[in-house]
Amino acid sequence: MEFYSFRFIDMKVAQADTATPKVMAVEIGLGFKAPGQHTVEAIKLTVHVPHDPEKTVSAAEKEAYALAQKLLAAAAEHCATRD
Repeated sequence: MEFYSFRFIDMKVAQADTATPKVMAVEIGLGFKAPGQHTVEAIKLTVHVPHDPEKTVSAAEKEAYALAQKLLAAAAEHCATRD
């Protein structure tokens, strides 16, 4: 499969309760296309990064993308061991 598209879908500040720190929930969408197919296969994932009101949106996106890379690498490794 070949990479087709990427986008940040949504970013929300979340907090489970007042005793826990706030996090930024970042939704990321990735699309892939197989040769000879006309449809795009998509993955949508949500990662959580620490919320810092001083952090720029770009910095939060960069941190979320790095976390998504780790998550997808772990998923690919897991899937490679399965039938």
